[in-house]
Amino acid sequence: LENEAQARRCPKTDPKEYCIDFRNCPTLENLTKDLYIFAHEMTHIIRFHENKDLKISTMNSLRYNQFPPIAKGIVRHILEDTAVDRFLCNKYKFNLLPHYEETISNSRISLEGIEKEPQGLKRTELLLQMIKERILWGLIKDRKSSTIWTNYETWLLSRPFSSIIEERNEVVSMIQEIEWDTREQQRPVFELIVTISSSVAYTRESPELAISIMSVLGKLSGIFIISKSP
Repeated sequence: LENEAQARRCPKTDPKEYCIDFRNCPTLENLTKDLYIFAHEMTHIIRFHENKDLKISTMNSLRYNQFPPIAKGIVRHILEDTAVDRFLCNKYKFNLLPHYEETISNSRISLEGIEKEPQGLKRTELLLQMIKERILWGLIKDRKSSTIWTNYETWLLSRPFSSIIEERNEVVSMIQEIEWDTREQQRPVFELIVTISSSVAYTRESPELAISIMSVLGKLSGIFIISKSP
């Protein structure tokens, strides 16, 4: 299995001290992947130390608070992992493909046994996971990654996920060109992801939710006043 790591504050020490826990000891055989994992977690620590990381406690989102723990974790990953990997890719030219390719392979295995579209909170989790995958893969722009993604997308469309993919595409189209490297930039993107992920066929079934989404889009585009039509 691919190595994993997690950055955290060191217990019972100076609050400014951090550590990175690896599941497996890094090896020369997997040096490229392990270096990426280490750099990824180190960048999380730097963002946390500089108060740039997502601070959920300030968001005060009722919809987010109703999410199960897995869904909450995915929302954080969408915002924080994208900021981290964009930095590593643009600043230090890290090759993200080996890690992302293995992630896609694992996702396909986990979805193999699903015979019908999930509903309720399971559907929300899957939608968020698909948003995360698409946003992260958008950071890689080469022919090989495009081929891998196209094959994965074709497989997804052969499964009972078409409506989820449609909603994923709408969310991604709204936010994929936006950089959210600070807490202030993350807030409207967070609101948009949580709002849309909380509903099925949101604009057709809930006019109030549609207005909420338009308000968030206004913040993203710099327009802060959205009024109801009579």
